[in-house]
Amino acid sequence: MNKYTLRIPTDQFAFIEAHMEGSHDDAVHEYRRLTELVKGNAGLTGKEWHEVVESYMNEQGTTPEVFERMNEKQQFFLKEIDRYLARKNYKNPKENVHHSLQDNS
Repeated sequence: MNKYTLRIPTDQFAFIEAHMEGSHDDAVHEYRRLTELVKGNAGLTGKEWHEVVESYMNEQGTTPEVFERMNEKQQFFLKEIDRYLARKNYKNPKENVHHSLQDNS
């Protein structure tokens, strides 16, 4: 059995280090498993999330930087709001309420 040190990046200059013994295939599998766990970041705090939703619903949108900090569930929810507003704008063009994730104005 070989010894492996796995370094999973978590931020620009940060990583989690794990030590294990096993085959090369075991190390690759474990690295991929740990990477997937880290991939789902914590997302925005409760306060930040509420501010983003309120801003978005008031037609102020959000920035790509904030969107990237969201976890997958928060991103999914915001995309659903975006789709809803697009449908609403399509049905009621006079109300011009749609503001996509890319619109920062």
